[in-house]
Amino acid sequence: MEGGPGDDKLDGFEGNDSVFGGDGNDTLWGGNGVDTLRGGGGDDRLSGGSGGDSLEGGPGYDTLWGGEGGDLFIFQSGCGKDQVLDFAPGEDLLEVDLGMNGTNIKTYADLADASHQVDNDTIVELGNGDSIRLLDVNAEDVHAHPEVYFFLL
Repeated sequence: MEGGPGDDKLDGFEGNDSVFGGDGNDTLWGGNGVDTLRGGGGDDRLSGGSGGDSLEGGPGYDTLWGGEGGDLFIFQSGCGKDQVLDFAPGEDLLEVDLGMNGTNIKTYADLADASHQVDNDTIVELGNGDSIRLLDVNAEDVHAHPEVYFFLL
């Protein structure tokens, strides 16, 4: 299922779905099943629902909610400033490209070093203004066990 250049609301409902928002401020819902959600350009809201989902906001200020099941949150160069509402260490993973945005991110330890605490949240700085905000996640836990949080490509 694919949206157009405007602001779209797309719902995958039941089953294993691929939902792509395109440009615009999109709202994507995967529903039940193993879903792939990609926001595209704009400030998007992605909700995986139940099942192990893959979520990629794309450029912009995106809000990602994986829902039940082990989810994969994908971040590449130009991802913008995204926030993950329900990250569960040991169940969910953050996929980050090695050396993205010309950074020296090559290991789990490098990602831990790029993480810091702001209020109750952890911010992971990915260079070039790109970042991930993990709501209600303690940066000390990320520093102690980065392999539980990240998947490196």
